[in-house]
Amino acid sequence: MGRITIFSLDSCVHCARVKAIFEDLGWGYYNISLDEYPSMKAPMLQLTDRMTVPQVYMHERHLGGANDIATLHRSGELSQLYDDFVLNMPDPENPLLQRPEHKPASRAESIELLKEPPLCIAGITMTYQELVSSLVRPNAQAEDRREYLDIRSHKTGRFSSTLKCFTGENLVNVLMNRFQFPGKRVEAVEVATMLMQSGLFQEIVPGSKFQDSDASFYRLQAHVTPFVLNTWRTWNDRVGKNPMKTLARCKLLLDKAMKKHTNSRTGLIAYTDISTDSLFAEFEYYVCEFQQVSLLGMDINTRKAFCINLYNMMIYHAFVKVGVPNTMYQRLSFYGSVSYNLGGSIFSFDDLEHGVLRGNKRHGLALSAPFRRQNDVRIGCVLPEFDYRIHFALNCGGASCPAVKTFTPEAIDEELRLCGYGFLESNENLHVDTDSATVTLSKIFSWYKNDFGEDKVGVLRALSLFLRGDKLKQVKTLLSDQMLLNRLIVKHFEYDWTTNADMQKTKVFDYRNYTASKYSCLLL
Repeated sequence: MGRITIFSLDSCVHCARVKAIFEDLGWGYYNISLDEYPSMKAPMLQLTDRMTVPQVYMHERHLGGANDIATLHRSGELSQLYDDFVLNMPDPENPLLQRPEHKPASRAESIELLKEPPLCIAGITMTYQELVSSLVRPNAQAEDRREYLDIRSHKTGRFSSTLKCFTGENLVNVLMNRFQFPGKRVEAVEVATMLMQSGLFQEIVPGSKFQDSDASFYRLQAHVTPFVLNTWRTWNDRVGKNPMKTLARCKLLLDKAMKKHTNSRTGLIAYTDISTDSLFAEFEYYVCEFQQVSLLGMDINTRKAFCINLYNMMIYHAFVKVGVPNTMYQRLSFYGSVSYNLGGSIFSFDDLEHGVLRGNKRHGLALSAPFRRQNDVRIGCVLPEFDYRIHFALNCGGASCPAVKTFTPEAIDEELRLCGYGFLESNENLHVDTDSATVTLSKIFSWYKNDFGEDKVGVLRALSLFLRGDKLKQVKTLLSDQMLLNRLIVKHFEYDWTTNADMQKTKVFDYRNYTASKYSCLLL
């Protein structure tokens, strides 16, 4: 007797819906859980050319996903297929439809996010996150300076002021108001000194000790390097064994916050509202763990999948923290300066894309490669072989970008291949007119044409590997007809930089809001 095989994820509601249909019909099924057997994602992609679950087989016939099964069930065809391919067939022999012989991965492995030991101040136990939340004003309307830190622009020199800082006296006053210290103000100063040493905040003048004074200025760690997004705190805790799982959990937190603030009618997101959401505060706390995660210790496939997933998550983290770039100048600054601390090294968007993933190549508007100094430790993170399919995977936030997918080390090759098919299936990314011998491509293939081929014919040959159906026939016709090749014209669509941001509830990125390393400005 044959069988039903389902590729599924434990938390997938669509998978549960399909399984419920079979259970209601009294049919058994052979479940291949991608949670228990992550290595089976690659065989699923190879078999189905689809990146979503569930994927259902009867014997060795692919029936499709949840909507396909529901349609077959409503029409009555599902029962006939069951008779033909399950009742009257033997078990499938295709090894790609069999669970591996090794034990399944533990479902409980690394489920909880890491937490540091709690702090104890004046007999009150709290987490680092709770402490900072209790010191920082929750919104601009909370004006009581005794209750919260007075974080604002302070005059720090005769002709200059420093942004986003507070005074030592202000911090001590807040601590005195928040906690009952037996040693009074002296003990509050000791606690403030301890907090500075632990990395909660830094002095404006390097090397100075904490002083209980209205002339001594300090800045929260999160405000020291505003363009390094994962510096909400200094991570001193242990680090998870699997950075891919840590990244997936962080992305889940951010996705929840984004979904919560998405307009159901327009689909636009209020990124400014996200910045004050507790979900985002939790996300900001946990991404600081990447300060202790080095790319150097990752194998090639893990590094590739990790960097693509991180890049795509960083985009929306940046939209919340520093705003959305709207002009060419703003975008150049945004991608070149907004960054993450990974293992103690700073990686901007450009560093991840052009440095690590593109093999340390300069892009069109850059004067040099990202990692140009021989002693730059980030050179060791560069992938040894360039895979041009990353251009089908990286999403820089614009409407013309590829769709955001999640990539895994086990199946990165198949996942990128399918992303290529998906991206080029759209006529907005590749359109062929054989009569005029004209091909119109996404602007990506103009900016990075040398990544795909030496000339326009080479680019088309590379892209033809990711075409199917009529488009593949059209491109093959162009490439095989010398007369058509002689008059071949390659054009490029205008790139649509429109984002999913509700710009009435999202700030615009402006590099001038964060003046260089001093984060200060002249008083003119």
